[in-house]
Amino acid sequence: MTKCPICGFFKTKIYWKHKDMIIDKCDGCQTLFQDPKSPVLNDNELITQIYEQYKESFENHISINISRIEKIEKITGIKVKNLKILEIGCGNGALGSILIDKKNDYWAFEAYPVFQKELARNKKLSDKVFFSQFDPQKIKGGNFDLIIANDVIEHLLAPLTLLKQLRDFMKEKGLIWIEVPDESYIEIKGLIRIITKMYVKGYPTNPDHKILFDKKTFLNFLKISGYKIKNYEIDSVWGDKEKLSVVFNGKIPFYVKTISEILKITSLDKIIGASIIGVLEK
Repeated sequence: MTKCPICGFFKTKIYWKHKDMIIDKCDGCQTLFQDPKSPVLNDNELITQIYEQYKESFENHISINISRIEKIEKITGIKVKNLKILEIGCGNGALGSILIDKKNDYWAFEAYPVFQKELARNKKLSDKVFFSQFDPQKIKGGNFDLIIANDVIEHLLAPLTLLKQLRDFMKEKGLIWIEVPDESYIEIKGLIRIITKMYVKGYPTNPDHKILFDKKTFLNFLKISGYKIKNYEIDSVWGDKEKLSVVFNGKIPFYVKTISEILKITSLDKIIGASIIGVLEK
């Protein structure tokens, strides 16, 4: 039997099997997740290859994260300056670099070796990052105004355990900012990824994603997290010119701008989605 990583229900079934990837669906909370027995989860060479591509686009991610900070400020109503901030899974360090420049007391964890080598060479970040999974013992006594987990929760088989641990490191009015990929319409998105071989060998989702949230299952996850939901938002590449600019290397074709405007006016950009944002408070 396979246990659902969100609700703990044991009644699950295979939803999609492609090559050496097995995606299950929980009969209880309807969450999709990779079966722990899915062989591709142990293909470290493939996963490293995927993140090597991500690592090389540091400047593009600076642009995206400048926009992300503006979004955090707009949605939460807080000024991201002179705060004590913890980032879980800081990746190539693009967001952390900006947060340090903004005079924040910044700390982070990063478990992936492909990013650790780059971070160790970054003089601004090297002594601010713990090269491991989140470890409560390493930040004993830390009270944070803001904890950020961008594209992290979907990589964990026990995300609720992480959130339970983080509660002890939040200030009374502290916030947790979570972003996950929006896998709504996974059948359509998955086929496009397979055809275009977006994930190197052609998989319906990132081989390293353990959980595939859609709008409903992510909201359910937030509700059972033990926190209060301060905000719940749908983000979209098509509704964000900054992200589109990065995708098209700074030059957005006219037809893309037109499609973007139509999608925003009709709110279809929110239906298509790109990521889902949840802000939690004690």
